[in-house]
Amino acid sequence: MPAETPYPNPFEIIRYVLRCLDLKQSNKRLDDQAGKSIYDPRELTHELEHSVHSILEKYMDPVAAHKVSTSLSTFIDHYLHSIVGKTAADGVSRADVLDLLIRSSISEHLAGFVTELNQELGAPHPSFWFPPEGNTVGATFAWLEEYQPGLAAYLNSLSKEKRDRISSWRNDKELPSAQSIQLLFSTSDPSETCETTRNRNFAKTLLFMARAIDFIKRHDQGERLIDETRLSIWNAENGIHFDCGIEKIQAQSRLTVRNMVQHVGKLQRVLMRGAEKSDSEDHQETIKQVRQIVQYSSSLQSAQYWIDWYDARWHVFSGELAEANRLYKESFEKASFVAGDNLKHIIKEALVVAANQSKADIVFLKQLKWALINFGYDIPSASAPKPSNKVLDTIESWEIEQWENAFFQIFPKEGLYPGTDFDFKRDSIGPPIVTDSKNIKPDYRCPHPLN
Repeated sequence: MPAETPYPNPFEIIRYVLRCLDLKQSNKRLDDQAGKSIYDPRELTHELEHSVHSILEKYMDPVAAHKVSTSLSTFIDHYLHSIVGKTAADGVSRADVLDLLIRSSISEHLAGFVTELNQELGAPHPSFWFPPEGNTVGATFAWLEEYQPGLAAYLNSLSKEKRDRISSWRNDKELPSAQSIQLLFSTSDPSETCETTRNRNFAKTLLFMARAIDFIKRHDQGERLIDETRLSIWNAENGIHFDCGIEKIQAQSRLTVRNMVQHVGKLQRVLMRGAEKSDSEDHQETIKQVRQIVQYSSSLQSAQYWIDWYDARWHVFSGELAEANRLYKESFEKASFVAGDNLKHIIKEALVVAANQSKADIVFLKQLKWALINFGYDIPSASAPKPSNKVLDTIESWEIEQWENAFFQIFPKEGLYPGTDFDFKRDSIGPPIVTDSKNIKPDYRCPHPLN
């Protein structure tokens, strides 16, 4: 993964949420995944189950733990499929992407989550969590003392050491740790009723929520998130649309590289897959010029995938599939969590190129299939439930055959440079090799149609 892609990957999001709750703990597996742009989709499922849901159940009300983990999973699905997989963010900094996400989808989702807690679990009104100022942990203790029977008496019965610790939390001198919240309500009293246990689990849940809010306030863009979520709760329209905000930033960036725009337009025109071509040397020279501009522009570092992509196309049209495959690998890695919908088109081309190497590049094909699933472009075809590096635990043999046969469907013969001739026969028509997952309806009577 590049030093910093415009979009954070989902493991970074999970890790941040766990840090807000002080439940990140020592998790090397999660840390390793947070540094990757290419990953097995089953790794994400594993982390959501084992690093989020299983841990939350140990610390808070089981129903609330389920709601938190489900809400996080739902947000990540929406984020990957409807934002990262669709809107290109090349030329946009991560800070700008996060700012737009906070002012749109993150604040809206957070507002919906606290509304659910209020309606279904009896938590405080959604606006309670996002006041313009003040300490949320302190406000939560006050709310619990007023609305939870017996809690004030219980807190007063604690040792002076524990009461002093609570006082420091209420006065915003320190954040409560997860362990402190857990121990605050721990008991070995066998006479404790189920209702008392539920009340204490509920109190722990609210204190974890409050702890997370106060943690967010202390960090970059945290106050913006609190403000935007408060506005979202009251249905205040901020006029922010994520994709429009990205396009506005990109338009400003293009003004600084006007000399490149003309070259890019030329390459988009002459290197269309089905367009008749000539003068390959001139096209390669234009590619080199654009590559040099991108390399020396600090604002265009995240756009390097694009020139690798078009250079890969040039090598396909020239009959050089091995070099094309290498460049598609470069483009694919740089495009993940950057290129939006362009990634789907890169993958579609890379699949047929990788499948038509002298020996199919099955490791690359596996990674491409992972991305198809991760960004909602396709559904899983293999049924292995656990993360696996085995190729056949991700892709089926009939898929490789399909990608191999689709070469001229993706790269029509009339779009090759004069003199280029591949020594294999492939169909020019056939089923689409990438289909939007929303439009896929499994046929359980014939799950492997090409076998």
